Amino acid sequence: MTDRTDEGLWEAERVDDDVRVTLAYPRSSGEAKAVILTLMDVRGADDLRVTYDFERDGWSISTDATPDDPGAPVTWSEVAFIETKVTIRCRCEPLP
Repeated sequence: MTDRTDEGLWEAERVDDDVRVTLAYPRSSGEAKAVILTLMDVRGADDLRVTYDFERDGWSISTDATPDDPGAPVTWSEVAFIETKVTIRCRCEPLP
């Protein structure tokens, strides 16, 4: 499924037992900035919010730190940061 609305461009697709979500250009105005994961099962779990931190070059994972007040605005607290590992392979010729 691809969605292009006032909420921005994003894509989600089912791949076997996984769901792949693509955030397209999250730094652009009007585009989605995060993915929130919610578990629906007999076991409860806090929601997770996943964003890409371009300044630190990695994924930030946060949980809902909002007090148990239904009227309180959602407050996210980072619980993990996963640095992006990019390997660049190059076949370089020596300079003459």
